[in-house]
Amino acid sequence: MNVDTRQASVLRDGARQRLLAAGERCALRNGSLRIRIADVAREAGVSRPTVYRHFEDADALRRDTAERLAAQLALALVAARIVHADPARAVVETVLAWIGLLARDPRLELLARERPEALTTPAFFAALAPSLPELPTTPSVPGDESTELALRLALSFAGAPRVRQDEAALRGLLMRRLLPALGLQKPRTR
Repeated sequence: MNVDTRQASVLRDGARQRLLAAGERCALRNGSLRIRIADVAREAGVSRPTVYRHFEDADALRRDTAERLAAQLALALVAARIVHADPARAVVETVLAWIGLLARDPRLELLARERPEALTTPAFFAALAPSLPELPTTPSVPGDESTELALRLALSFAGAPRVRQDEAALRGLLMRRLLPALGLQKPRTR
């Protein structure tokens, strides 16, 4: 690939990212992923043909915007990781942090309502894997399943605020139920 071709590729990727950012702003402002090409073009300050150069149609724009939102949510969840010397405590505290973050993140509500599949892809779970400590793996619970189980539990609690318990009760529940499911021992109290 020559320098001119590489520069053109970088420029195209940059334009695509700017269009996706505009799509994200439109989706969050409207509370819906049913964004239109014309709205994204206006938000980005470009023409509709420019948007069509990067996205086949509105469905492709919506799908890629949902993937971008999911990737950003995954990054936020990884950033919420709680580091602790005891892996069991790290898991419980990280899942508690996830529940708090997910309960107040508008991206989650939007994705859960309109594109829930974006929150359950192997890529999404793989992006979250670094946020949990190295967990024991067994043939019955490989590492990727541990991440998936922890995330699905956090999504469940975040999505059902009326059922949510106070933090101490939730911590106890996670220690009693999640840790054994992941093959971890409940930490000893001091």
